[in-house]
Amino acid sequence: METILLQIPDDLIEEIRPHRNDLVQILRLGLGQLMAAEAETSRERTMRALISTGLVRPIAPGLVSRYATEPATHRHTPLSLPGTPLSEIVIEQRGRL
Repeated sequence: METILLQIPDDLIEEIRPHRNDLVQILRLGLGQLMAAEAETSRERTMRALISTGLVRPIAPGLVSRYATEPATHRHTPLSLPGTPLSEIVIEQRGRL
């Protein structure tokens, strides 16, 4: 364990004094909250930047509830059909353009 010297304002010292034995846990909790807030802020900044380009739009709440599936929801197995996959047909047609 390392010792760190901190300068703490007097009013905060009065609040900390009764919790002296819990300071390590308090620091861990505070650091966890700070990191979560920074991650959320970073995500929000990224979304704002993407939305500002016009290439990404926020998902309307109605669409989320309409298309998001619950983990317990059964998903269908894709069908295996004979013939050329549509993706290959599209790629072939693009090549002719």
